[in-house]
Amino acid sequence: MMRCVNCEKLIAISLPAIRAALVARLSSVGMRQDEIAERLGVTQALVSKYLHRRYSSRVRALSAAIAGSDKLGSIAKRVEAGTTASDANAMIDEMATSAPVADAAARLFGKSVLE
Repeated sequence: MMRCVNCEKLIAISLPAIRAALVARLSSVGMRQDEIAERLGVTQALVSKYLHRRYSSRVRALSAAIAGSDKLGSIAKRVEAGTTASDANAMIDEMATSAPVADAAARLFGKSVLE
């Protein structure tokens, strides 16, 4: 199990990757872009960016690697049920530096992303 020492590099990749995977999941169950934006406390333009995959290849790779995770599914269910944007972002922030995300990032990009 990997842990980041200086988490800034990991967070720079993992936060948008988690949001992109979450937006895709919420969209797949029929939520509209404006609803997703409101529930996550982001702009509709950012939701559109995630849905149209307009972000770096590193973010795309990590997003794909974590898309099926149980933690992401749990966050998606809470967002669908109407959790606040603040609570949703707290869950996303917690996931961003979690061991499974760090492990996936290390496998994809090497351990340097955790240093």
